[in-house]
Amino acid sequence: MATRQGRRAADNGVGRNRIRDASAEVLGVALLASGVFVLVSLASYHPGDPSIFSNARGVAANACGRVGAFLADLILQAFGLSAFLLPIALGTAGATARRQDGWRAITVRLCASTVCAVALTVLLTVQWKYWSYRGSLILTGGAFGAWLSDAMLLQLNQTGANIFALAVFLASFALATPYAVLKFVAVRVWSGSAI
Repeated sequence: MATRQGRRAADNGVGRNRIRDASAEVLGVALLASGVFVLVSLASYHPGDPSIFSNARGVAANACGRVGAFLADLILQAFGLSAFLLPIALGTAGATARRQDGWRAITVRLCASTVCAVALTVLLTVQWKYWSYRGSLILTGGAFGAWLSDAMLLQLNQTGANIFALAVFLASFALATPYAVLKFVAVRVWSGSAI
């Protein structure tokens, strides 16, 4: 009788591990696929596509259809150039999920990627207000970057805003990716190479 209970407990542990492994695999693949979808949507953005910010009608020219057109327009208008960090963030989170690092690691990577994108919106907006992308003039850091950079410029001026945004960007980049930013800089400086 004790051996049956022991076997059931062992089988339960194995079953739970299989479910956890399968869940991590499904989540990882879903995040990676989402990242590819967002990247293709952004790369095939067309300003004349129907979306929340246009009155266009008809078939979307975006490779991912109306959903891709809507998504690309929304995140480009909100975050500008840093919208291209979203596919990277989703891919990194997907790889983290597949490695089964746990929910905490996935959450940290996604939150750090978000902070990284926000800092990049400020950096880009402080440098250049607008950029032309596929025939459309878009705020470089998006609406969010313009709003946040205006607030930071008021308090820190251009140099202070750049220093602060760059520090936040590098710190969040180090948390969002497996790359050690300080180690990279130290190796470059120590070896005398240009950064």
